[in-house]
Amino acid sequence: MPISFRCCNPDCRQIVKAPDGTEGRKARCPICKTPQTIPGAAEPEPIPLAPPAKPEGVVCGDCGTMLPSKATLCGQCGWVNPAAMGAPPTPAPVFVSREANGAFVGECLKAPAYGLSNLASLTKLVIYSIGLTMAVGMIRGFFEWLIFFGFIGIAIVVLVTLAGNLVISGYFLRFYLDCAISSLEGVNQAPDVPEFDMKELFVTGLQGMGLFCVYLLPIVTIPLLPLALLVWAFSNDRRMFDVGWTLRTALKIPGRLATLWLMLLLWGVVGGLAILGIVMLYLTAGLALVAGSSGFSAFLLLLLLWGVVGFFISVVYHTIMAIQFRCVGMLGRFHQSLLDTLPESTTGAQTAGVLIGAIVCTVVIWGTIFWSL
Repeated sequence: MPISFRCCNPDCRQIVKAPDGTEGRKARCPICKTPQTIPGAAEPEPIPLAPPAKPEGVVCGDCGTMLPSKATLCGQCGWVNPAAMGAPPTPAPVFVSREANGAFVGECLKAPAYGLSNLASLTKLVIYSIGLTMAVGMIRGFFEWLIFFGFIGIAIVVLVTLAGNLVISGYFLRFYLDCAISSLEGVNQAPDVPEFDMKELFVTGLQGMGLFCVYLLPIVTIPLLPLALLVWAFSNDRRMFDVGWTLRTALKIPGRLATLWLMLLLWGVVGGLAILGIVMLYLTAGLALVAGSSGFSAFLLLLLLWGVVGFFISVVYHTIMAIQFRCVGMLGRFHQSLLDTLPESTTGAQTAGVLIGAIVCTVVIWGTIFWSL
């Protein structure tokens, strides 16, 4: 089993993988080239000592004197204990100061600089994904002869196609999540392209499909999607499907969530305008080619030009996605107490219930929409 560890360079912190059996050897980070020792198996963490028991009682809100928990008045200064008088305790603040909120917005506005630093990685990502798509297409083509065996053959072809698409989508999602993780950890260096670990990419694509079913298809849960993506980057477990937590958190921070959505929409519009500009350039160049050439040569030139344009559109699109995931990570970085409210875990039964409920909600909502039309 490969050994995974983070680069010891605090300005890098890239996840490095080494073959099994190389513990104790020297290696260099593939990103920053920092030499480091490959760690061995993780040593068991020492059992922490139990914290000292807190004294029972209540602290006076004025003079700080320790009083019995049911005391109504402080004998030193006359302070009235609101808990003993039946008043609910004052909830702790969920988020940090206004300065941190301003820093969150400022970092989101500077996110394009991070996106541009990803251009080299994104270019490789698009090139590798083209090769991955071609490989998946060849595998699918190998199984297409099974359609002659009727329903079972068609089902196998569909499953192979679905698995291939999940691997490809997981490849891009893994990169986006690395951008959000870098943002959470305060790392400004662009992540490298993911490794072709088919199992990991398939699982990531399957998780993305689950989020699509829970937070996009029902429509009403779309506002909660950034919080689910934040949990995905933070924990990478089933807690991303905890709609109850995302809803409670959204109700506590409607302003912060609305600000994040404004940032996401802002960079989405910028990316859309950039893609529109590329398409307009293609149409202009295409008209010039058609006017200057004729017949089959003009068709080949247009086809070649469209391939180049499609490549640049892909790079721009994935750059915008990297910027948006950067903004999602910034929400958790500047509001760390938000993630402290996450439940310890989410059971498989709870996740299955959320998925089934999302599917039922989707059928009802879209059925109502089409029925009204």
